[in-house]
Amino acid sequence: MLTPDEVARKLRVRTSTVLGWLRTGRLGGVKIGGRAGWRIPPEELERFIREMYRPPRTGGEQAHKPVDR
Repeated sequence: MLTPDEVARKLRVRTSTVLGWLRTGRLGGVKIGGRAGWRIPPEELERFIREMYRPPRTGGEQAHKPVDR
C-alpha cells in the first residue's frame, strides 16, 4: 500500500493533488482511521496512470465538423 506522499513523488505532483483525487474518487484508496490517513493499492495507481496518460485517440476523427452553408 502506498501513501499519498509516495504517489505524489511518483507522479511528480503535490500531495494535495493526490488527496483531491482520492476525495473525489478519481483515484481509489482506503481511508484508514486515526492519523494514518489514506493508502493506495499499487494496482489502483497503475490503473489511474493508464487512465490519466492514455494517448489521444486517432483514426480519422475530426476535431471540427465542416459547416454546411
